[in-house]
Amino acid sequence: MHCRMFVSNGDRYFNSRLYRALLFASERDVFLENRSHNSGWGMAILSDGREIYLRSLTPIYEDIIPLNIFPERSHALVHARLASTDEPTRLADDSHPYRIGGEHTIYIAHNGHVRKEIIGKEFNIEYRNKNDTEVLALLLSSMEGDPYDRIRKTIDIVYDLGANETLNLLFLVNGREYVKFYYYSDFKSKEKYLTLFRYVNGANVAIMSSTVAYYLNLIDENLKILSGNVEPVERMKLMEG
Repeated sequence: MHCRMFVSNGDRYFNSRLYRALLFASERDVFLENRSHNSGWGMAILSDGREIYLRSLTPIYEDIIPLNIFPERSHALVHARLASTDEPTRLADDSHPYRIGGEHTIYIAHNGHVRKEIIGKEFNIEYRNKNDTEVLALLLSSMEGDPYDRIRKTIDIVYDLGANETLNLLFLVNGREYVKFYYYSDFKSKEKYLTLFRYVNGANVAIMSSTVAYYLNLIDENLKILSGNVEPVERMKLMEG
């Protein structure tokens, strides 16, 4: 699955810039032969006990929302999807992020691919009418422990089963006393397209797809860093934002 995405903790201006860069990245991806990510989009925004959760089948660059949707300060997870030919695109339910309720609400967005049939058969999850990220979300929902442990166990199971292919994962966690995000990256090819970047600007921080970083003028077309406050994400390590 080809996707562009970001997760952030920032002020309104910071998050609005990320969102606008995602619009450009989704309409014309310079790291994917200028293709568009037109299979739907979604977002989760958390601020001061409030939640905004949207998913749509409309391409994100045709379904533009007002920038003041971002509060003065918030955590945000936004994802634009380009579905693989064998993945469903029938409903907004096929758009990320997925929301897992409970004592802690966890949102998950994914750029990559896992072998959903292996996970589904092992854990008795119906997978034939679901995309691979929804199957991952259902697996995550069955894990026990705190959010970090549940996420870690889910990733470990994917590897133990040999279901891993490409895992670029963003998680936003809403707890009773905190909001935080986690991220994980593992891929074997398409370095320009799949590299995630971490960007810090004062009290603002974000993890983003390479094309989002490109349209923010943080990197060039060869992934050369143009700003001292951005770096590629370390691979195969679950990190907290």
